[in-house]
Amino acid sequence: MTMTAERDREVDDLVHQIASYSAGSCDTAEAQPLLEGRFTRKDPRVAPTHQRAAHGEGSAMQYIAMNRFKVKKGSEEDFEAVWLNREVHLNKVPGFVAFHLLRGPGRDDHVLYSSHTLWASEDAFLNWTRSEAFRAAHKDAGGNKPLYLGHPEFEGFTILQEIKA
Repeated sequence: MTMTAERDREVDDLVHQIASYSAGSCDTAEAQPLLEGRFTRKDPRVAPTHQRAAHGEGSAMQYIAMNRFKVKKGSEEDFEAVWLNREVHLNKVPGFVAFHLLRGPGRDDHVLYSSHTLWASEDAFLNWTRSEAFRAAHKDAGGNKPLYLGHPEFEGFTILQEIKA
């Protein structure tokens, strides 16, 4: 197996484990080792010179953390109520920039949703995952499992370029 294929398989396995955590099938103590040190690797396909060119020498790169949810048809209102009526903990955490809850396209059996957080850096995101605020925000996550098809899918992205109006 090539180094890239092995790394891709490792990342796929890790994402599945984190998605299982997000769905409430394991506790915070189990999920923490999955997060620590695993998403700090930079993609080897992006040369460091490209990163410096986009952000300036030594500047921190912003990070996007997303969870995608396949919400069962007929459960959309309940899913939205969970998110729109929850206690917000993100704005108490250093490095948090923004949060978006997105509704996507509908399919035969589900509607796609995504939670999207923007962080000052990947380290800020990882610090959030280690915080009491994170534990408080996810304490009841397992109770929402009946709303989903499968596990939520986690995806993390380092922003390489941003263009503003």
